[in-house]
Amino acid sequence: MRSSVVAALLLLVAAGCTVPTPSTSPPPAGAAPEVAQLALHCGAANQSALEFGALGSCWGHYGHHTYLLDRPVRIEHINGTLTAVEAEVAGIDGPAQVAFDVSTDGIAWAQIAAVDYPYSGTGLTEERHTFNFSVDASAAAAARLLRLHMPHSKQQGLAGYLDNSDLRLWGRYEAAPPPLPRHRSDCAGGIVESFFASHPCWFGGYDATDQAPGSPDGYHLATKPTGTYYDAPSFLHTHAMWGVQGAFQGQAKITHFRTTNQFALCGAEGNGDFPLHPTLLVHASTDGTHWTEVARSSGDYGAPIDVDGQLPTNTTFVRFVAAVAPGDSADPACHHPVGLITDSRVQVA
Repeated sequence: MRSSVVAALLLLVAAGCTVPTPSTSPPPAGAAPEVAQLALHCGAANQSALEFGALGSCWGHYGHHTYLLDRPVRIEHINGTLTAVEAEVAGIDGPAQVAFDVSTDGIAWAQIAAVDYPYSGTGLTEERHTFNFSVDASAAAAARLLRLHMPHSKQQGLAGYLDNSDLRLWGRYEAAPPPLPRHRSDCAGGIVESFFASHPCWFGGYDATDQAPGSPDGYHLATKPTGTYYDAPSFLHTHAMWGVQGAFQGQAKITHFRTTNQFALCGAEGNGDFPLHPTLLVHASTDGTHWTEVARSSGDYGAPIDVDGQLPTNTTFVRFVAAVAPGDSADPACHHPVGLITDSRVQVA
Protein backbone atom coordinates (compact mmCIF):
# COMPACT_ATOMS: atom_id res chain seq x y z
CA MET A 1 0.00 0.00 0.00
CA ARG A 2 2.76 2.44 0.97
CA SER A 3 4.75 1.77 -2.22
CA SER A 4 1.68 2.42 -4.38
CA VAL A 5 1.09 5.77 -2.67
CA VAL A 6 4.72 6.78 -3.21
CA ALA A 7 4.51 5.73 -6.87
CA ALA A 8 1.37 7.83 -7.33
CA LEU A 9 3.07 10.88 -5.86
CA LEU A 10 6.06 10.43 -8.14
CA LEU A 11 3.74 10.27 -11.17
CA LEU A 12 2.11 13.53 -10.09
CA VAL A 13 5.48 15.24 -9.79
CA ALA A 14 6.61 13.90 -13.20
CA ALA A 15 3.41 15.22 -14.77
CA GLY A 16 4.10 18.70 -13.43
CA CYS A 17 1.42 18.56 -10.77
CA THR A 18 1.93 20.07 -7.33
CA VAL A 19 1.90 17.66 -4.42
CA PRO A 20 -0.33 19.20 -1.74
CA THR A 21 1.30 20.05 1.57
CA PRO A 22 -0.25 18.65 4.75
CA SER A 23 -2.94 20.82 6.26
CA THR A 24 -2.14 22.62 9.49
CA SER A 25 -5.82 22.82 10.43
CA PRO A 26 -7.52 20.17 12.58
CA PRO A 27 -9.51 17.62 10.58
CA PRO A 28 -13.29 18.09 10.60
CA ALA A 29 -15.31 15.98 13.00
CA GLY A 30 -15.76 12.47 11.68
CA ALA A 31 -12.90 12.74 9.16
CA ALA A 32 -10.21 10.08 8.90
CA PRO A 33 -7.16 10.88 11.08
CA GLU A 34 -4.53 12.93 9.28
CA VAL A 35 -1.04 11.44 9.04
CA ALA A 36 1.50 13.25 11.26
CA GLN A 37 5.18 13.34 10.29
CA LEU A 38 7.21 15.61 12.55
CA ALA A 39 10.91 16.48 12.73
CA LEU A 40 12.05 17.55 16.19
CA HIS A 41 15.48 18.85 17.18
CA CYS A 42 16.43 20.13 20.61
CA GLY A 43 17.75 23.43 19.24
CA ALA A 44 15.34 24.02 16.35
CA ALA A 45 14.32 27.60 15.65
CA ASN A 46 10.61 26.86 15.40
CA GLN A 47 9.99 23.81 17.61
CA SER A 48 12.82 23.24 20.04
CA ALA A 49 12.94 21.26 23.25
CA LEU A 50 11.59 23.16 26.22
CA GLU A 51 14.96 22.78 27.95
CA PHE A 52 16.83 24.65 25.20
CA GLY A 53 15.40 28.00 26.30
CA ALA A 54 16.85 27.81 29.81
CA LEU A 55 20.53 28.17 28.84
CA GLY A 56 20.33 28.57 25.06
CA SER A 57 21.84 25.16 24.32
CA CYS A 58 20.83 21.50 24.08
CA TRP A 59 23.05 20.58 26.99
CA GLY A 60 23.12 21.99 30.47
CA HIS A 61 23.54 18.92 32.66
CA TYR A 62 19.91 17.98 31.96
CA GLY A 63 18.79 14.37 31.84
CA HIS A 64 15.71 15.04 29.72
CA HIS A 65 14.36 16.76 26.58
CA THR A 66 10.68 17.68 26.17
CA TYR A 67 8.79 18.75 23.05
CA LEU A 68 5.45 20.51 22.69
CA LEU A 69 3.83 19.03 19.56
CA ASP A 70 2.10 21.30 17.06
CA ARG A 71 -1.20 19.44 17.54
CA PRO A 72 -2.34 16.37 19.48
CA VAL A 73 -0.72 13.29 17.91
CA ARG A 74 -1.22 9.59 18.58
CA ILE A 75 2.42 8.57 18.06
CA GLU A 76 3.15 5.26 16.30
CA HIS A 77 6.88 5.32 15.52
CA ILE A 78 9.98 7.33 16.47
CA ASN A 79 13.50 7.23 15.12
CA GLY A 80 16.50 9.51 15.24
CA THR A 81 19.80 10.19 16.99
CA LEU A 82 20.62 10.80 20.64
CA THR A 83 23.81 11.95 22.37
CA ALA A 84 24.24 11.26 26.07
CA VAL A 85 27.15 11.31 28.50
CA GLU A 86 28.29 9.99 31.87
CA ALA A 87 25.49 7.57 32.66
CA GLU A 88 28.16 5.03 33.53
CA VAL A 89 29.66 7.35 36.12
CA ALA A 90 26.36 8.12 37.82
CA GLY A 91 25.39 4.47 37.91
CA ILE A 92 22.12 3.21 36.47
CA ASP A 93 19.36 1.93 38.73
CA GLY A 94 17.05 -0.31 36.73
CA PRO A 95 16.89 -0.86 32.97
CA ALA A 96 19.62 0.90 30.96
CA GLN A 97 17.14 2.57 28.64
CA VAL A 98 16.17 6.02 27.40
CA ALA A 99 12.41 6.26 27.96
CA PHE A 100 9.85 8.09 25.80
CA ASP A 101 6.84 9.48 27.67
CA VAL A 102 3.76 11.35 26.48
CA SER A 103 1.30 13.65 28.21
CA THR A 104 -1.92 15.40 27.32
CA ASP A 105 -1.55 18.07 30.02
CA GLY A 106 2.10 18.22 31.21
CA ILE A 107 1.12 16.73 34.58
CA ALA A 108 0.34 13.04 34.05
CA TRP A 109 2.83 11.05 31.94
CA ALA A 110 2.78 7.58 30.37
CA GLN A 111 5.73 5.71 28.83
CA ILE A 112 5.10 4.63 25.22
CA ALA A 113 8.53 3.34 24.19
CA ALA A 114 12.14 2.84 25.32
CA VAL A 115 15.46 2.30 23.57
CA ASP A 116 18.49 0.57 25.00
CA TYR A 117 21.26 2.85 26.17
CA PRO A 118 24.67 1.49 25.06
CA TYR A 119 25.79 1.03 28.64
CA SER A 120 29.23 -0.53 28.94
CA GLY A 121 29.21 -0.91 32.71
CA THR A 122 32.90 0.00 32.72
CA GLY A 123 32.98 3.48 34.19
CA LEU A 124 34.46 6.10 31.90
CA THR A 125 35.53 3.67 29.17
CA GLU A 126 32.73 4.82 26.90
CA GLU A 127 31.29 7.84 28.66
CA ARG A 128 29.97 9.66 25.55
CA HIS A 129 27.53 7.90 23.25
CA THR A 130 25.91 9.10 20.04
CA PHE A 131 23.58 6.42 18.75
CA ASN A 132 20.78 5.94 16.26
CA PHE A 133 17.52 4.26 17.17
CA SER A 134 14.19 3.24 15.70
CA VAL A 135 11.27 2.16 17.88
CA ASP A 136 7.55 1.53 17.56
CA ALA A 137 5.36 3.36 20.05
CA SER A 138 1.96 2.67 21.50
CA ALA A 139 0.03 5.60 22.98
CA ALA A 140 -3.31 5.33 24.75
CA ALA A 141 -4.25 8.88 23.82
CA ALA A 142 -3.17 11.66 21.50
CA ALA A 143 -0.20 13.44 23.04
CA ARG A 144 0.50 17.15 23.32
CA LEU A 145 3.93 16.63 24.85
CA LEU A 146 6.72 14.13 24.13
CA ARG A 147 9.41 13.69 26.77
CA LEU A 148 12.54 11.54 26.62
CA HIS A 149 14.84 11.00 29.57
CA MET A 150 17.86 9.11 30.82
CA PRO A 151 17.52 6.06 33.13
CA HIS A 152 17.13 6.50 36.87
CA SER A 153 20.41 6.83 38.74
CA LYS A 154 21.44 5.23 42.00
CA GLN A 155 21.19 8.67 43.62
CA GLN A 156 17.45 9.01 42.79
CA GLY A 157 18.22 11.29 39.89
CA LEU A 158 18.64 10.68 36.16
CA ALA A 159 21.83 8.87 35.21
CA GLY A 160 24.07 11.12 33.16
CA TYR A 161 23.10 13.92 30.81
CA LEU A 162 21.16 14.08 27.56
CA ASP A 163 23.17 16.44 25.34
CA ASN A 164 21.33 16.21 22.02
CA SER A 165 18.17 14.78 20.47
CA ASP A 166 17.21 14.74 16.80
CA LEU A 167 13.91 12.93 16.24
CA ARG A 168 11.47 11.95 13.52
CA LEU A 169 8.06 10.73 14.56
CA TRP A 170 5.06 9.33 12.74
CA GLY A 171 1.51 9.01 13.90
CA ARG A 172 -1.99 10.38 13.45
CA TYR A 173 -3.31 13.80 14.31
CA GLU A 174 -6.44 13.56 16.40
CA ALA A 175 -8.96 16.19 17.43
CA ALA A 176 -8.86 16.76 21.18
CA PRO A 177 -10.07 19.60 23.39
CA PRO A 178 -7.28 21.80 24.74
CA PRO A 179 -6.40 21.54 28.43
CA LEU A 180 -8.21 24.03 30.62
CA PRO A 181 -6.15 27.01 31.86
CA ARG A 182 -4.56 26.41 35.26
CA HIS A 183 -4.33 29.50 37.46
CA ARG A 184 -2.61 27.66 40.30
CA SER A 185 0.09 25.01 40.11
CA ASP A 186 2.24 23.29 42.71
CA CYS A 187 5.13 20.95 41.93
CA ALA A 188 3.63 18.29 44.21
CA GLY A 189 0.64 18.20 41.88
CA GLY A 190 2.77 17.52 38.84
CA ILE A 191 5.26 19.42 36.68
CA VAL A 192 6.87 18.62 33.34
CA GLU A 193 10.00 17.33 35.14
CA SER A 194 8.36 14.97 37.65
CA PHE A 195 10.12 11.59 37.40
CA PHE A 196 9.64 10.04 40.86
CA ALA A 197 6.19 9.52 42.36
CA SER A 198 7.62 9.42 45.89
CA HIS A 199 9.31 12.83 45.50
CA PRO A 200 7.77 14.69 42.54
CA CYS A 201 9.41 18.05 43.37
CA TRP A 202 13.05 17.02 43.21
CA PHE A 203 15.44 14.40 41.89
CA GLY A 204 19.20 13.90 41.96
CA GLY A 205 21.47 16.60 43.27
CA TYR A 206 24.31 14.52 44.61
CA ASP A 207 26.87 16.70 46.39
CA ALA A 208 30.23 15.19 47.35
CA THR A 209 30.34 17.32 50.53
CA ASP A 210 26.94 16.13 51.77
CA GLN A 211 27.31 12.56 52.93
CA ALA A 212 24.77 12.49 55.74
CA PRO A 213 21.51 14.04 56.92
CA GLY A 214 21.67 17.60 58.19
CA SER A 215 23.06 19.55 55.24
CA PRO A 216 23.13 23.32 55.88
CA ASP A 217 20.46 24.04 53.27
CA GLY A 218 18.08 21.41 54.58
CA TYR A 219 18.38 19.11 51.55
CA HIS A 220 19.93 15.69 51.55
CA LEU A 221 19.46 12.06 50.71
CA ALA A 222 19.82 9.54 53.49
CA THR A 223 22.65 7.65 51.79
CA LYS A 224 24.93 8.56 48.92
CA PRO A 225 27.87 6.66 47.44
CA THR A 226 31.16 8.51 47.51
CA GLY A 227 33.16 9.51 44.46
CA THR A 228 30.38 10.21 41.98
CA TYR A 229 27.97 13.07 41.38
CA TYR A 230 27.12 12.81 37.71
CA ASP A 231 23.40 12.28 38.04
CA ALA A 232 21.16 14.90 36.43
CA PRO A 233 19.16 16.84 39.05
CA SER A 234 15.93 18.84 39.04
CA PHE A 235 17.39 22.03 37.59
CA LEU A 236 14.08 23.02 36.01
CA HIS A 237 10.52 23.24 37.30
CA THR A 238 8.15 23.81 34.37
CA HIS A 239 4.48 24.34 35.15
CA ALA A 240 2.03 23.74 32.29
CA MET A 241 -0.54 26.55 32.60
CA TRP A 242 -2.33 26.29 29.21
CA GLY A 243 -3.33 29.85 28.38
CA VAL A 244 -3.11 32.27 31.28
CA GLN A 245 -1.98 35.88 31.52
CA GLY A 246 -1.66 38.78 33.91
CA ALA A 247 -0.22 39.22 37.38
CA PHE A 248 1.31 36.19 39.09
CA GLN A 249 3.01 35.30 42.34
CA GLY A 250 5.45 32.43 42.73
CA GLN A 251 7.81 30.78 45.16
CA ALA A 252 10.63 28.26 44.85
CA LYS A 253 13.56 26.78 46.77
CA ILE A 254 17.10 26.40 45.42
CA THR A 255 19.67 24.03 46.88
CA HIS A 256 23.35 23.48 46.16
CA PHE A 257 24.75 21.53 43.24
CA ARG A 258 28.45 20.60 43.08
CA THR A 259 29.71 22.89 45.81
CA THR A 260 33.21 21.42 45.68
CA ASN A 261 35.80 21.55 42.91
CA GLN A 262 33.47 22.44 40.05
CA PHE A 263 32.69 25.97 41.23
CA ALA A 264 36.33 26.78 41.88
CA LEU A 265 36.69 26.73 38.08
CA CYS A 266 33.85 29.18 37.53
CA GLY A 267 35.04 32.24 39.43
CA ALA A 268 32.05 32.12 41.74
CA GLU A 269 31.49 34.21 44.86
CA GLY A 270 32.19 32.90 48.31
CA ASN A 271 35.93 32.37 48.04
CA GLY A 272 35.82 30.10 44.98
CA ASP A 273 33.02 28.02 46.41
CA PHE A 274 29.48 28.88 45.29
CA PRO A 275 27.36 32.06 45.09
CA LEU A 276 26.34 33.16 48.56
CA HIS A 277 22.82 34.13 47.48
CA PRO A 278 21.41 32.27 44.48
CA THR A 279 19.18 34.06 41.97
CA LEU A 280 15.86 32.53 40.96
CA LEU A 281 14.68 33.22 37.40
CA VAL A 282 11.12 32.85 36.11
CA HIS A 283 10.58 32.29 32.37
CA ALA A 284 7.28 32.26 30.46
CA SER A 285 6.49 30.79 27.03
CA THR A 286 3.46 30.54 24.77
CA ASP A 287 4.92 27.85 22.48
CA GLY A 288 7.66 25.99 24.39
CA THR A 289 10.37 27.39 22.09
CA HIS A 290 10.50 31.12 22.76
CA TRP A 291 10.92 32.18 26.38
CA THR A 292 10.78 35.53 28.17
CA GLU A 293 12.18 36.30 31.60
CA VAL A 294 9.27 37.72 33.61
CA ALA A 295 10.78 37.87 37.11
CA ARG A 296 13.92 37.30 39.16
CA SER A 297 14.75 37.38 42.85
CA SER A 298 17.66 36.43 45.10
CA GLY A 299 17.56 34.65 48.41
CA ASP A 300 19.20 31.98 50.53
CA TYR A 301 19.84 28.34 49.72
CA GLY A 302 17.15 26.06 51.11
CA ALA A 303 14.78 28.92 51.95
CA PRO A 304 11.66 29.98 50.00
CA ILE A 305 12.33 32.72 47.44
CA ASP A 306 9.31 34.80 46.47
CA VAL A 307 8.79 36.31 43.00
CA ASP A 308 6.03 38.22 41.25
CA GLY A 309 5.46 39.76 37.84
CA GLN A 310 3.29 39.81 34.73
CA LEU A 311 2.71 36.88 32.36
CA PRO A 312 2.23 37.46 28.60
CA THR A 313 -1.12 36.74 26.97
CA ASN A 314 -1.80 33.04 26.45
CA THR A 315 1.11 31.79 28.54
CA THR A 316 1.47 28.02 28.16
CA PHE A 317 4.45 27.36 30.44
CA VAL A 318 5.96 29.02 33.52
CA ARG A 319 9.46 27.81 34.39
CA PHE A 320 11.60 28.24 37.51
CA VAL A 321 15.39 27.91 37.15
CA ALA A 322 18.40 29.17 39.09
CA ALA A 323 20.80 31.54 37.35
CA VAL A 324 23.75 29.92 35.62
CA ALA A 325 27.06 29.55 37.44
CA PRO A 326 29.34 32.59 37.09
CA GLY A 327 32.38 32.40 34.88
CA ASP A 328 32.84 30.88 31.44
CA SER A 329 29.46 29.38 30.54
CA ALA A 330 31.07 27.52 27.62
CA ASP A 331 33.14 25.47 30.08
CA PRO A 332 31.32 22.19 30.80
CA ALA A 333 32.19 22.58 34.47
CA CYS A 334 30.25 25.86 34.62
CA HIS A 335 27.45 25.28 32.13
CA HIS A 336 24.64 24.57 34.53
CA PRO A 337 22.52 26.54 37.02
CA VAL A 338 24.03 27.27 40.43
CA GLY A 339 21.53 25.00 42.12
CA LEU A 340 18.62 22.66 41.66
CA ILE A 341 14.96 23.47 42.34
CA THR A 342 13.45 21.39 45.13
CA ASP A 343 10.06 23.08 45.52
CA SER A 344 7.91 25.55 43.52
CA ARG A 345 4.42 26.96 43.11
CA VAL A 346 2.78 29.63 40.99
CA GLN A 347 -0.54 31.41 41.19
CA VAL A 348 -2.07 33.67 38.53
CA ALA A 349 -4.57 36.35 39.48
